[in-house]
This record gives sequence, structure tokens and C-alpha cells, in this order.
Amino acid sequence: MEHAALFDRLTGVYRCVQTGSRPGQSAADVAAVVFSSVCAAAAAADCHDNSVELTYIGVTLVEKITSSLTSRSLPAAVTSYCTEILRVLFQDLDLMTHLVLQFQAEDQIISHLAAKTVSTCVLYHLHERGVVSPVWEQKCVQVFHSSPPGPELDACLWSLTEVLKRLVKGSHQEILWKLVSAFDSSLSALCSRFLPGEKTEDCTSGRHWGTTVCLLLDLLEVLTASSLICGAGVCLKSQRLTHIHSSALLSTISCSSEYYVKKRVLLLLKRAVLVKAGEDWALGEPLSTGLKHEHFNSDMSMLAQSVLTAVAADWLQSVQVDSSSFFGGSRRTRGDEGQKADCVMLRGVSLLLLKSVEHHIQTAGGTAGVVSATEVFGYLQRLWGFLKRHSGQLTEVTHHCHWVSLLFGEQDDDMMEAAKALLSIFLHHRQCSGLDDSAVLEAACASGCNPHCHFLFLLRSIAFDHSILLDFLISTETCFLEYFVRYLKYLRADWQGFTAACGRISMSDCLLSTQKPLTASCGGDTFVPTHKGGPGPVEVSPSGAEMISSIAGLRLVEYGSSDESDPEGMDCQDEPGTSVCSALDVKQEISGSSIPVRQKQYESSHSTGLLRHPNSVLERRPEQTSCLPLSARAVFCLSELREVVTRLQTKKLFPYNPSSLLKLLVQACPGVFLPSTLWDGKHTHSRKPAWKQQPLPALSGGTDSGKGGGMFNTLYEWFWWDRIWLPRNLTWADLEDKDGRVYAKASHLYVTVPYALAFLLIRYMFERWIATPVAVSVGIKQKVHLKVEDNPILEVYYTTRYRNPAQADIAGLSKKSSLSVRQVERWFRRRRSQDRPGVLKKFREASWRFVFYMFAFIGGIAALYDKEWFYDTREVWTGFPKQSMLESQYWYYILEMSFYGSLLFSVAFDVKRKDFKEQIIHHLATLVLLSFSWCVNYIRIGTLVMLVHDTSDVLLESAKLFNYAKSEKICQTLFIIFAIVFMVTRLIIFPFWLIHCTWVYPVHHYPAFFGYYFFNVMLVILLCLHIFWAYLILRMIKKFLIGSLKGDERSDNEEEEEEEDGSTATEDESEEQHKTGNGLAVDEKEDKNGCFGCLSPPENICRSKTVC
Repeated sequence: MEHAALFDRLTGVYRCVQTGSRPGQSAADVAAVVFSSVCAAAAAADCHDNSVELTYIGVTLVEKITSSLTSRSLPAAVTSYCTEILRVLFQDLDLMTHLVLQFQAEDQIISHLAAKTVSTCVLYHLHERGVVSPVWEQKCVQVFHSSPPGPELDACLWSLTEVLKRLVKGSHQEILWKLVSAFDSSLSALCSRFLPGEKTEDCTSGRHWGTTVCLLLDLLEVLTASSLICGAGVCLKSQRLTHIHSSALLSTISCSSEYYVKKRVLLLLKRAVLVKAGEDWALGEPLSTGLKHEHFNSDMSMLAQSVLTAVAADWLQSVQVDSSSFFGGSRRTRGDEGQKADCVMLRGVSLLLLKSVEHHIQTAGGTAGVVSATEVFGYLQRLWGFLKRHSGQLTEVTHHCHWVSLLFGEQDDDMMEAAKALLSIFLHHRQCSGLDDSAVLEAACASGCNPHCHFLFLLRSIAFDHSILLDFLISTETCFLEYFVRYLKYLRADWQGFTAACGRISMSDCLLSTQKPLTASCGGDTFVPTHKGGPGPVEVSPSGAEMISSIAGLRLVEYGSSDESDPEGMDCQDEPGTSVCSALDVKQEISGSSIPVRQKQYESSHSTGLLRHPNSVLERRPEQTSCLPLSARAVFCLSELREVVTRLQTKKLFPYNPSSLLKLLVQACPGVFLPSTLWDGKHTHSRKPAWKQQPLPALSGGTDSGKGGGMFNTLYEWFWWDRIWLPRNLTWADLEDKDGRVYAKASHLYVTVPYALAFLLIRYMFERWIATPVAVSVGIKQKVHLKVEDNPILEVYYTTRYRNPAQADIAGLSKKSSLSVRQVERWFRRRRSQDRPGVLKKFREASWRFVFYMFAFIGGIAALYDKEWFYDTREVWTGFPKQSMLESQYWYYILEMSFYGSLLFSVAFDVKRKDFKEQIIHHLATLVLLSFSWCVNYIRIGTLVMLVHDTSDVLLESAKLFNYAKSEKICQTLFIIFAIVFMVTRLIIFPFWLIHCTWVYPVHHYPAFFGYYFFNVMLVILLCLHIFWAYLILRMIKKFLIGSLKGDERSDNEEEEEEEDGSTATEDESEEQHKTGNGLAVDEKEDKNGCFGCLSPPENICRSKTVC
């Protein structure tokens, strides 16, 4: 077939696949054309150009068909047609063998297209059949073991990386583990060849070496990312190669001749130490499940130790740092302007060392004492020397702690990680050095790790704008919340150190102002903004700030624009005709440079006062706040932040519960409520600070109750400690509503109390207006008891002591009441009979429970029948704890808990049995179990437990109803069915499915914790009650079979006395009984039916001549 005809047919098929239509040719014909085009370039040497073009479109068409089938975007008819094409190509024509041969093609386009197509086909076969292509696997393994750097090895690396990347993004853990296992040994051998343990003279030889190493680094990052989604499961050696070969990777940074290779290696190590591997291609979704594999801590220790060992061996001296790169290449020097160092390398080296030191001191536990603190500061001194050698900007810093905000200002996430690591280092030094606080802070400033200084420089870099701090708190892209909470806890204990740090920074600013007098501010504060994509720090004079402050209405985030916000929170001070664009055009010439856009945004939001209340004492005026000392500006910023967070929390607009954060802000900041006199425009430096004018109020709200309130708050925080309720590495923040997910809240449980009371009201109306007429229609009437004579002495004894007195007590009561012993006995028998419940009351109670259990069972089936975990209990823990609550689950839980609460409220008024205590234990255990599962998002397993219990309860209550209606055969049949269902659901499904699900499967996803044991203990308690009630059922069945069943196994002692009462009745009693008509003797006889009754969690009683 001519090339033109082949080309036309291939393009026609491609268009059909693209539009989702079926080509006119048969699948076999299309497969033959595709196969011939793929092999065209290798078969024809005379028409090289045309053959190459055919190969291009043939390989691309195979990739298009496979990707369309994988995405399931084609109609059913086209899907079956394309599936047949792939079957012919890969099974009959063995296309995979020809595709992998193209890996070594000289044409790089063919090689890359072949690798891309093979990757797509491998993914398709993995998803459809769950098997790895043997041809592709053998090829890659062979190349990894022996092939030198070149196109073939590059294609294999790229292909495997692409397959793993898609599996990691799709969270296909089982398929991923199977694939990585197949390449585990070959990947280890490959890394041993390219990343030797010792330095070699010719480690970068070959023109393909740089490309191959970069592809290998991409593969290592994907493998590292895959270890983050395996949870607490087994982690293969190939997934740990980055940590295992960390020393070799550090050596590559030293000896590589290619600068881009050095940078790629450094970025890989940085992401590994930050546990952020794969963040660039994960589309914003966190890969880590919060659960770490068994080698995680040892791997991180290995990486940290490798970095620290290399730094101790002067590794920093060999790290190359070039000038910054821009579009078009590196910036050239113009005139006397010096080149700016590559901040990516500087930040990467700094973070790698800081996080390694942090992990080292955390694992060491500070056991080395002063020596360890000296060693840690030695690493910081080496880092400071490295930064000063390569950054001219840092050499002019008068305060060593300023380097963090200057270096990391362009990357907020890196800056927060660095600040958090330095805070950990400082706290370790403070604990181990043995020095007093002032000496520790001075040493920290000398080493550039004073946390107070870092926080103050952070506030200055954002112009003390609380709205930017609010952005950081809400954002999930940085660890600012964790850092902020840890710092506030330290600030709470060291306010004096904070004021001292403000003084040191002000002194350094004064020193700088003597060199640059035009940049001095009235408060001694030099504003050094940092911004993305702009030049270095810019000193701003008050006049410049006032010029920018005149621009009205420029806001970073319009938090006040919510529909639920107060009107005064949405005030706008924009002047007519003033726009954002025109505001950004305003420039101020300072030292020949203009103010960056981001700085102008900060200044504008700083001056207009985002989210402020007009009547609040915190309202500020720019001309006043610009002249405040550094400490007052910092306190004012935090007070504004607290006010805004409080308002958002009140309106339920904050994405998580900030209560603990607000408490820390109050405790840590003595000036959190500044008096309005501070902002009266007459502030001078001699004025007494606000926090000395007005003391901080107690957390409990009063002075006398402060201790009690603090103790209550402490107990409250301990009770809700996430380490008790949640697995390790998970917090309550993980169960906050976000990203479209809705989680159960403990506050939702309050609604069960009014619902339980509502159930009692509905029950009363149901029993009176529905159950009673039904009972009358089946012949059940209200018993008429003989009322005993009034006798205060006997009544007091009956109500306060015993209902069935002993013979000695009867004799004493006879003397006190002036009655004979026989009369006293008769009085107590009649009194007990008067309190004994009738059949009508039992029928009404059973009717109410039957109706609820029937609807609960139907509702449970409707809520669970289409859920995966209803059929496979392993799915109960898939994605835990980030399992969004469904509306059906909410109502199923709330109604069940409300019903059990109503039973607990009414248990004192219901018919009592021998198992009264077991009922109380059952109701309490059920409520505790449901409440705990609700709070920690065990809702899936909770719904299964409720459904299993409701299944047998429906049969039990229906058997009772037919028993009270004297339908013995139906009652006995239902009881037998109930007994079978009870044994299957409570003694087989419950322990061997549900308890097995909660006991075995969770530890595959996270380590065992207190809540895990608590939940399973409650289930075991429930199982013990089931065994107890099953024993009663079996004993009653046995008595029924041998014909010796006389009463309910769970009936109380009073009912068992009925026969005795009848046998010892006197003639007078018999006469009185006959006089009453429908009297006591008849009713007692009617109530002495046999019993198969068995336990059911709510009421646990069934009555009949065979079921009681």
C-alpha cells in the first residue's frame, strides 16, 4: 500500500477516534494498517522521510486509542471497536515488542513517542487486567542492569516514571505496589551504577549523562512520593532510594560539571527532607496520607545524618552557586550593578541543612547536652558563612536574624518551613545549653536563630498587615499555622525576650539609619519588604508611606464582602474615580528605585485597615500607627488578627475551629486589648506602654474563678486531645469541613437530646391513639387490679425498703400495724399485684419499638445498599479519616441515638425484667459507642453495627405482639426465626465480620492508638451482652422442647411469685377476687404464659404461652 493511502487511512481513523465515531473499516484492517505504519521507519530505508511520518502518526494513533479507552470517554460501540483493535495489535501482532524496539531509535521524536505510547498501553493493561506487560518489563529490567547512558535508557526511565506518576496521582496503591515490586532489584542496581557510594574522577563522563541523570532524579522523586501513599504498609527498597543514596546525591552536587544537574539534585533532596516529593505534579492534592511507613523515621535519620556529615566535611565549600537565571539566560552585569546569586540554590541548601538539624535534634532527644547545642550552632555558623560568600545582600545585614526574611521572602512556604526549623533548633539550644534566658537569646541572635526576631522581621516584611497573616492561617500551602501556634506558646512564656528582641532590632535599624539617614522612620523601624519577582529590600520613609496611604480602597482580600458580614465590616473608603490600576501607577522615588507592587498593596491594606469595626478601640489612623515602636506595632497587628478571627468564627466563616489559637493570642500577647488612649494622636515615646496601663484579663473571665476556669479548660483540652481520639499524625484539623467534604461534629450530638424528648412525646401519642385501639381490636383489655387498703406503715416499708419482706419483718410490721401476719402478707401480695404491669402496657411498648425498628431497618438498608463497604468491609477504612459524611448517614445516626436516648429516659417507667441492669449497660454502651464513632468519623462501621442490631429487633418485637394477641403459632414461628437471625447477626456477623473489620484492618492504615482500643473494647462489651442473651434464648428453647417452660427467663421475681400467691390465697381473698369480676386471679392466670423471650438491646423481652 502506498504511503499516501496509508497516511489517509491513519488520519481518518484518528479523526473518528477523536470525535467518538466508528470508522468504516473492520478492526482487523485498522490494526494491520497501524502495525505496518509503526514498523515503516525500521522496514524502509529508501523512503526515510515518508516512513518516519507514518511511524509518527501510527504510534500517536495507538496512544490516542489507548488513552481514550483508559479515560472511558468513548461510546459503547466505539469502545468495543477500539478494544478489538488493541487486542489484535497486542495479542495477534505483538505490537509491544516493536514499540519497545523503538526506544533505541536514533530519531528522538520516535523514541519519545514510543515511550509515551508504551506507558499509556501499560497503564491500560494494568487497569483492565491487573498485569504488567512482560515485554516492557523485561526490556526495562535489561536496560537498567546494563545499558549505558543513551536514548534507550532515557526512554525506559521516562516510560517507567510516567506510569508510576499516573498511578501515584490516582492513588492505586495495590497496582503501584505490584509494579514497583517488579522493578525493585533492577532500580537498586541502576542507582548503584549512577550514584556510587564513593566519589569517582569521571562521574559525569558522556554527553548523555546529564539528561539520563535528570530522568533518574525524576524517577527517584516519583518513587519517594509513592512511599508517602503506602501509609503504614510495607515500603520497598526502591521507594527509599533517595534516602539510601543521599550521600551519593550530595557528592553529585559537588562533582557534577553540569549546573542544572546540581540544582535538580538539590531540589530532590529538599523535597525529600520536607516530605513534599511530587508536589509539583500532584495538582495541589497532598500525597501524604498522614501515616508513615515502617522505615520512615530511619530513612529521615539517614538523610539528615548524611547532610550533617557532608557539612562537617566542608561540603558547603564545594557547592556552586551561579547568578540568577531569567528568560533568555543569566543576567549580565550592567555597569556597577552586581549579579544576584541564585536564590533557588541558596534556599535549597539552607532548608536542607536546617531541616536535617531539626530532625537530628528531635531523634537525638537532646541527650548530648551542651556538646549537642555547640554542634548545632556550628552547623548554623557554617551555613551563615556559605550565605555571606554567595550573597552580597546578606553581607550588609546588621542583624543576623534578618537573613531568613531576606532569603525566603519570595517563597512563603519555604520561609515558614525555615522559621519552624529554626524555632525547634532554638528551643533545643535553650533546653540543653544550661544558660539563662538572656544569654540564650544573645547567643541565638549571634547565630541568627532568635525566634522573636524572625517573627518580627516577618511582620515587617508584610508591613504589619494582619490580613496577610489571616491569609497564611487560612491557606493550606504553608505550615504557618503549626509554626504560629508553636511560637505563641513560646511567646507566652517569654514576653520579656520579645521586648528585648524589639530593642535589638531597633538598635540595628538606628545603626543602619546612620549609614542611610534618608531611610530612618519616626519610630526607629525600617521597613524592609520582600516580594516575588522584584529587587532586593527597599527602605521606605514616612513620607513615602503617607503618599501610598492616600490611595484608598486597595485591598488584598475582601473578607468583609461576605453576605453574612456586618455592614460596617464592608465599608469602603474609595474616593470617586480612584481605581486599583491607578493606585498601582503611583510610584515613589527612593534611592532611584520605585516601590514594588506587592509593597504598595501591603502599605495600602495597612493604612485602610482591613476588616476593622468603625467603633472598635482597635481602629487606627496611619499617621499614628506609623510612629509606634516596633513592639507596639507587633502587638497591634496581633490584636487586629485576633479580632478578625473572632468575628469570622462568630459568623461561622472560618474554615476550622480557631478557639485554641484565640486562647494563645490572649495568653501570649499582653497588649491584645489596647486602650483607645494609645491611638488618640498624642502618643509619645515616654508614654507608659499599654500593657502596663491595663493588665491582661484572666482566661476564665474573672479573678476569683480563674483557677477553677483554668482547671476546667485544662480538663476540656485533655479530654479532646487528638492523641486520644485520633491516630498519630492526625489532628482535629483534618476533620474540619473543607474541599467539599463534610464531617461529623461533636456539637451535632446536642441535637439528640431534644430529639429524644420528641421521641417520648411521639411515643405517648402513638401508644394512646394507635397502639391501644389495635390492642383492643385483638382482644387485649386493661387489667383491673384490686386496690389495697390504705396503710401508711406498710406503704412506707413497701416504698422505701423491700417489696417482698422476710418473715421476721412481717412479724414486726404486724405488731406496728395491729394486723395479723396473714393480713400483712395479703396486703403485700395485693400491693405487688397492683404495681404489676398489664398485657396492654406491654403490647403498647412492643408496638412502639416494632414500628421504630422496622423503619430503622428499612432506612438502614436504603442508606447502605449502594455503598461499597456494605459488601466489602475493607472499604470501611478506605480514605480514612477524610471520609465525607452523607446526609443519609447523618439522619440514620441522629435518629438511632435519639431513640436509644429516649429508651434510657423511659427505662424507669417501662416494664422491668431480670436483665434490667444489662439493659442499662446496653443502652449506655450503645450511646457511648455511637457517640465515639460519630466524633472520630467511624461512621461507616457505625452504620453497619446499627443495621446488624436492627435486623433481629424487628422480629423480636413482632413476636411479642402476636404473643400478647394470643396467636401462639405465629408467635412461635417468629421466635424461631428471630432466634436464628439473632445467632447469625449477633454471634457470627457481628464478631467475625464487624469486630474483625475494626480490629484487623485499621492497623494496616495507621498505628494502634487509644481510640482504637476503646472502640473495640466497647464492641466486645456489646458482644458479651449478646452472648448472655443468647444463653437465655438457648435455655428457653431447651425448656420448650422438653415441655418444662413455666415463665419468662428474664421475668422479675414478682412475676415468678404469681403461682405462689395463687396457691396460698385464703378463702377471703378468693371471694374478693370473684367480686371484682375481671379480677386479679384471672389476670394473673392470663399473664402466666411460657416464654422464649430473648434479649434485644432496647427492651429485651418477648411473651407468649411460649414467648413471654
